[in-house]
Amino acid sequence: MNEDKEFENLYMPDGDLNYPLIIKQQLFAGGKMTVWSWGSHNYVLNQEERSLMFDVDGNNFTGAVKITLCWDDLYMIQFIYPDGTVKDVIKGVYCDILTAVIDEYVEKIPQYKR
Repeated sequence: MNEDKEFENLYMPDGDLNYPLIIKQQLFAGGKMTVWSWGSHNYVLNQEERSLMFDVDGNNFTGAVKITLCWDDLYMIQFIYPDGTVKDVIKGVYCDILTAVIDEYVEKIPQYKR
């Protein structure tokens, strides 16, 4: 599948923005290789909740990550264990640091230079 094609239609048929697709686009804009390093898979886009959820298998966290666009145009990130228990919630995340915030939680270890 061509990822560029995936991001072509940012509007829904009713004219509303496709929020989950925009979230995914902003996540990957922070670094595709970083997102892939988490073992990210099983993406679920939810227009009604304005959210994107996917599974990760990182050094520090294994489970699901749910990113929700809030009323103030900032993101709330939830880290959810496989049993459905919410481990942590980070609120007030700007789009330009979205990927870095998740990477810090899911994958990054002190031995990394960056």
